Amino acid sequence: MKRKDIITVVIAVAVILVAGYFVYIMLFPSTKATAVTSKTTVEKTEKVTGNINQETLNKISALKDYGEANLDNVGRVDPFAPIQ
Repeated sequence: MKRKDIITVVIAVAVILVAGYFVYIMLFPSTKATAVTSKTTVEKTEKVTGNINQETLNKISALKDYGEANLDNVGRVDPFAPIQ
């Protein structure tokens, strides 16, 4: 084998090994890391009381409703043809 072929084989084997490592990590994740992450997430959540204050009502009343989508020509044979 030539030097170029040997270098190509070494690089290909290295890429295959790295890909195999990542596949292994994704198929069998560490249980410690997920348990710690979920515990910290639970501590940061806020309780929802159900009370609505005036600031929330002002935000809701500032929103606009633009109606519903126009449903003309739904189900046409050629969707890119001109509307008749």
